[in-house]
Amino acid sequence: MYTGFYKSIPREIDESAIVDGVGPYRLFFGIIFPLLRPVTVTLIIISIMGVWNDFGITIYFLNSPRNYTVTLTIFNFLGTYSSDWNLIFANVVLVSAPVVIVYLLLQRYIIDGMTAGSVKG
Repeated sequence: MYTGFYKSIPREIDESAIVDGVGPYRLFFGIIFPLLRPVTVTLIIISIMGVWNDFGITIYFLNSPRNYTVTLTIFNFLGTYSSDWNLIFANVVLVSAPVVIVYLLLQRYIIDGMTAGSVKG
């Protein structure tokens, strides 16, 4: 995503900054990196969701239910012969609420980042 978005930034921006006497660090952190903000936020959200939804690795490495992450607590309410569906769905709401709130707060950046590097020209 970074590559596609970075290639869509006009080269004239870099050249005009260099002509104005901007150094390489200020060029990147003052001009280029602020332009990369939408794609950076998108990649951060996608990475957080990948870690947040991780189930398989944590169930194997965390032996005790006391050490489980929030997403693994849903697994505690599933039984062999019965399941407490009201507790499961209440826990699903609690587990998914932070992700939904973060998405709602940052959806403008996420949508801009997803679509920014997709169109060439």
